[in-house]
Amino acid sequence: LIDVQDYFGVNKSTAGLLQTIFLLSFTLAAPFVGYIGDRYKRKYLIVGGCSIWFVSVLGGSFIGPNDFVFFALLRCSFGIASAFYECVSLPIISDLYKVETGSSRTRALFLFYLGPPLGVGLGFLIANTIRDILPNDWRFTMRFTPGFVLFLAILVLVWFHEPERSKSQKRELAAIKRRSATHELVSN
Repeated sequence: LIDVQDYFGVNKSTAGLLQTIFLLSFTLAAPFVGYIGDRYKRKYLIVGGCSIWFVSVLGGSFIGPNDFVFFALLRCSFGIASAFYECVSLPIISDLYKVETGSSRTRALFLFYLGPPLGVGLGFLIANTIRDILPNDWRFTMRFTPGFVLFLAILVLVWFHEPERSKSQKRELAAIKRRSATHELVSN
């Protein structure tokens, strides 16, 4: 964050706004992503989220020092991208591991929720290593990770076969397809 402050010439509170923008966009996007996740193929929503993630992170690495607002907007789109795969992944795990399998579902959810803290920790380690190896510019660390996300999106698109939704989900889906997003958000 210190590197971001120095590059854009902003103070701590303004730089801290980047995390606030991320969390707000994630929080506001999540209900809408859940809504469309109930209606469309979740596989494509994950790929769409990864694509937005790819563009926002890679694009953010090319922002000039006078464009902090644009960098913040890309951080906002990163929050929306995160909402896509966070909100859509849990129902997929639920469909892959039925209730009858009990402990298997628990292990899958444990691994899913272990991902973000491990990813953040590994992200810091990898970013510091890249920063030491490549030119002393924090933006190079942002240019490294989008390749992994692009690989993941291609892998999901080609290899992943979305599990069949449960019978109760299918009945509920048929009923809610006729309702609007506003009705869903207000009634829940």
